[in-house]
Amino acid sequence: MIPVGGLFLHTTGHDVCHLDGDLLLLEHETSLLACSLDLGRVAWTVAHGRPAPSHYCIPRRIRTNGRRIWTGDSDVVAYLFDVEDGVRVQAYDRTTGLVRWQRDFLTPAPAS
Repeated sequence: MIPVGGLFLHTTGHDVCHLDGDLLLLEHETSLLACSLDLGRVAWTVAHGRPAPSHYCIPRRIRTNGRRIWTGDSDVVAYLFDVEDGVRVQAYDRTTGLVRWQRDFLTPAPAS
C-alpha cells in the first residue's frame, strides 16, 4: 500500500486516498470508492452513515484518527469510520466491495 501524497482532507485531517496495486481507494464524504486503474473506471462504491455533529462534542467518545484505510497481502480492504456509539472496522471484498466482516468498538461507560 502506498499512501498517495498531496491528497489530504484538511477539515478532518484524514488521508482520503490510497494506492494498492491496481486499485485506487478514495474516501469521499460518506462513501468509499475503489477505482480500478486497469479498467479505468470505478470498480465499486460503498456508502456508510456519519454521526450527527453533536457526536463529536463529547470529549470521552472514541473516534477515528489517522489512517482509515488498510490493505495488504489479503483480498480485503479494511475501512475505519465513526458510528454513533464508537467506531467500526468494516472489511470489504477487494474485487466486489461486498462486506466480508465488521467489528464495532464501543465507547466505554464513564467511570463511576
